[in-house]
Amino acid sequence: MSSFTQPTIALQTTMTLIMLGLIFAVLVDPYMDSRRSRFMMGVVGVVFLLFLQNRWEYLLELSGEFPYRRMPEGESDKAGKAAKEEKRAAKQAKKEEKRKEREARKAEEQRLREMEKERMEEAASGDFWMMKEGDSDEHENGPDQKGE
Repeated sequence: MSSFTQPTIALQTTMTLIMLGLIFAVLVDPYMDSRRSRFMMGVVGVVFLLFLQNRWEYLLELSGEFPYRRMPEGESDKAGKAAKEEKRAAKQAKKEEKRKEREARKAEEQRLREMEKERMEEAASGDFWMMKEGDSDEHENGPDQKGE
């Protein structure tokens, strides 16, 4: 441990014990009204949050990570440009996907139109409705009909 860490741990331990003592005193004191005890508990809560924030910042400094600090000048511009480029690429990919979907839909509609046109031509020529000799109706003796 470094010489800086030992006094920090000692001070934090002392502070924690003082706060625990204050919590105990506030909870046990029969002469303190509930409004004041809630206020004191709020103060203790804020002190503990500040204590945890300080400890978190210290640990992040030791690890070398600084997620809450500003980027150096120029880095934010690069990051902004990269983010804009990513958005632009995602938007372009989405447009391309929609275009392909439209083309597929149009091709399917065209195929269905052609099939309908063929059916109409067959119906107009009469081949569609007339059965030739030897042909059997595929629905004639289906599972829901009894053969005679």
